[in-house]
Amino acid sequence: MALKALLLKRKIEEMNGRMAALSQHTGELTQREAELEQAMDEARTEEDLRSVEQLVEAVSYTHLRAHETSAH
Repeated sequence: MALKALLLKRKIEEMNGRMAALSQHTGELTQREAELEQAMDEARTEEDLRSVEQLVEAVSYTHLRAHETSAH
């Protein structure tokens, strides 16, 4: 029974760590989204808007690649 409790405790700690990482990631994404919205609001020309769109595409690609690493 003690072994089962220890394994369960370890699993709970692992899940808590994952939840904390997801929470941090969500906060980072929320901040990034706000920055991009501000950049879009400040874009004065179509060329400015294209620059923001290219940045979004680059960030999206980098974000997707990060999920392919062992860190995620």
